[in-house]
Amino acid sequence: MTAAATATEGEVRTDAVLESAEKLVGKALFLRGFYLANELRFDGGGRLVGSAKVGDWTLAAVEVRTVTRRGPEAIELDGVRTAIRYNAEQHQFERHPLKDEAVRIVMADAGSLKGFEAEEEAVFAVGIDPGLQGAMPAYWQHYFRPGLAWAKDELTGVTVYPMLGLPNQQNDVSPPTLAHKTDARPTGYAERERVRGPLQLRMIVDAEGIPRRIAVQTPLGYGLEEFAVEAVTKWRFVPGMRAGKPVATEVIVGIDFEYAGIPRF
Repeated sequence: MTAAATATEGEVRTDAVLESAEKLVGKALFLRGFYLANELRFDGGGRLVGSAKVGDWTLAAVEVRTVTRRGPEAIELDGVRTAIRYNAEQHQFERHPLKDEAVRIVMADAGSLKGFEAEEEAVFAVGIDPGLQGAMPAYWQHYFRPGLAWAKDELTGVTVYPMLGLPNQQNDVSPPTLAHKTDARPTGYAERERVRGPLQLRMIVDAEGIPRRIAVQTPLGYGLEEFAVEAVTKWRFVPGMRAGKPVATEVIVGIDFEYAGIPRF
């Protein structure tokens, strides 16, 4: 939809706020609050009016298709929710519009272009920017920034032995073995779109057999990482051993949403 224009005493006045909103059409947008509701309203500061369920960032993308002015104090953006799926062959994230998930976003317009642009920045991330990454759970933050230091926890100061098939790993350390497993359930979006396949998580199994510092290694998308991490936190292991003593080991486990089976190390 083109920006509205009105003529006053021979002068053409353009609707700068509407024009700014129209620039969002076709961009790779993510809701910074990871909202899953399909009708959202924001105030002039970009704060959500009311409440909405939140989820994984891979379900928080939107494809804006039309922009409309709704009176002097509101701009309406209409489009569809867009799920993100990881293409393992191309090593990139792809957008998959969900045709049956219409999204309506109403943004306040206080009459200031600068203020509305600030509101847009507060509501949307254009692409996977650092601010969006920083708001994600730790398991995603450490995927995007592998060198990011972990917060102090039970493993701080503990020697961790890698069991990742690397040439320099300790050959006198036995890997942990799975003792108890909870299956990961797929998201409703993944079920409906028949999204299946493996994803991998990197984690440390401590000397008591408890998974810690879980991070995404190879994603799948459609919110499945959240459910995989939730399941793996409940797993328990017989810990790795070195010289007859339990030790902390770093491993990669595979979660397959197609077939149920023992995780691959």
